[in-house]
Amino acid sequence: YDIYKSLEMNKGYEKINPEPIRVDQPRYEDTDVYYGPLYYYKVKAIDRSGNESEFSNAISGRPNDTSAPSRPDSLTAHAEQRYVTLSWVAPPDRDLLGYYVYRRRDGENFLRIAAEPLPPDSLTFRDTGYSLKGLWPGKRYEYAVSALDNMYNESPLATVQVDIPDDEPPTPPLSSHARSTPEGQVRITWQQSMALDVKGYRVYRSTEQEPPLLLLETGDSTFAAVDSTAEQGRTYYYQVAALDEAGNESEKTEKTAVVPRDLTAPPAPQGVRVATDSSGLWIHWEAVQASDLQGYNIYRLDLPTTAAQKLNTAPVQETRFFDPEGKPGQYYRVSSLDTSGNENAEGTPVPAGRPRASSPEKK
Repeated sequence: YDIYKSLEMNKGYEKINPEPIRVDQPRYEDTDVYYGPLYYYKVKAIDRSGNESEFSNAISGRPNDTSAPSRPDSLTAHAEQRYVTLSWVAPPDRDLLGYYVYRRRDGENFLRIAAEPLPPDSLTFRDTGYSLKGLWPGKRYEYAVSALDNMYNESPLATVQVDIPDDEPPTPPLSSHARSTPEGQVRITWQQSMALDVKGYRVYRSTEQEPPLLLLETGDSTFAAVDSTAEQGRTYYYQVAALDEAGNESEKTEKTAVVPRDLTAPPAPQGVRVATDSSGLWIHWEAVQASDLQGYNIYRLDLPTTAAQKLNTAPVQETRFFDPEGKPGQYYRVSSLDTSGNENAEGTPVPAGRPRASSPEKK
């Protein structure tokens, strides 16, 4: 006997047995099949001279399949921004129906993210995440792909891990504040950011002429800092931003303006003396040593106990001052002034003596 097979009932039959089947064994097992199509068979008888009969009636059958297909090969994952593209190589199984795709995070169970099997010719899949908004930045995900045959037998999982780039800035600190300290420095405080991956904070300082520049950086549990480099009497603006583990920086808080001022006056000028001549009076004193010294004020008094009259309109920068209206017998007091506006006027008034014959000082 010869056995013929076709995928159609009335045509396309081809012989499948390599040698004639013996008369005393009228049976044949076709192993070149898979679940899915319906196969049709016909039989011919052959005599000793090689003559063949007509075809028998047609019978049909579909094999039962309980074997899973092979797993997909060479599974890779590529993350771009917050999206992941998977690709793989198809297994060699002929009865391939398609693929299932799974995803999980933080050791959770795999969740199937392709509701229906992907077609067998689909060898890529793009995961757009939750509500098409992508996946959580900075997180690691694990993907799995399995193959399905026509009986929905599922292959073992092919797995791959991928890290999602963290491109999302943290939320900024809720607020920030700056104020001058009694020492004339600036203390900046802020409330923490609500982001979970904050690793620290950055404090920025600006002026009317300068943009915000990074002043200092703190750890994630520090919410205050001191600016010891600010010039007293000058207006500064302070802002704070949060920094996450991936180096993303949040928006800055609103600017807080502050003018650093101390509460301590500089030392009083020493060695005050008055020299007289026919044109007026010269007042001299020793320089005050203070880093925030702004200058000096000169006062004239008719008597040590009377009201003092300020002679200069702006702080004097030198250690001498000429009073053309000064007269012998009057008194002078020199005070020191710092950039915070603190004035030390505790010096004892010094009297002006009699005029000298010449006045080299005035030259």
